Amino acid sequence: MPILEHARTGQKVSVPDKETMNDFLKQGYRIPQGVLTPPVAPVPAKKPVVTDPEPLVEMTAVDLATAELPALVELPGVGTAKGRQIMELAKADNLSLTTLEEIGGVDWVELYQAGKVVWPGGLQVEETEEEQEEE
Repeated sequence: MPILEHARTGQKVSVPDKETMNDFLKQGYRIPQGVLTPPVAPVPAKKPVVTDPEPLVEMTAVDLATAELPALVELPGVGTAKGRQIMELAKADNLSLTTLEEIGGVDWVELYQAGKVVWPGGLQVEETEEEQEEE
């Protein structure tokens, strides 16, 4: 272990590592003349903690026309009963924003715009028979 000596008082200290040695040198200690000191052990560098990044989960939109019940119940506001209603609408080829909104309790426009769901026709609102007659 290297030995340092205080320049004014002559007090000697043993220094275990380079960091401690630098602290003593700042306080006025020095290596005594004629003293050979063994090399100072380097302060081990702190290794950064490496963590595995979260795996990227690719969010694919649920196609309401083909989705199975497990995928449907994962959607916010959709439980088993609503999921079954959606499957019945899809089976009857009657999926539209209008029919989905009749189920209620789910903001289909928000889910569609967020890319979480798709269905044939998208956000187009079907015209009622009355609206078609007016044209």
